[in-house]
Amino acid sequence: MSYNMYVPTRTLFGAGQLNNLHEQKMPGKKAMIVISKGKSIRENGYLARTE
Repeated sequence: MSYNMYVPTRTLFGAGQLNNLHEQKMPGKKAMIVISKGKSIRENGYLARTE
């Protein structure tokens, strides 16, 4: 088995980093948001702010 994988990733970590998300350059025109099954991201409004 063989494969090539190119996954450029930038991780913003720490208190208040969601406020800096809008400053990040997008490599294309679309983005994908991945969340877990947990409800806290939606209940606390973080998903809406990210979208």
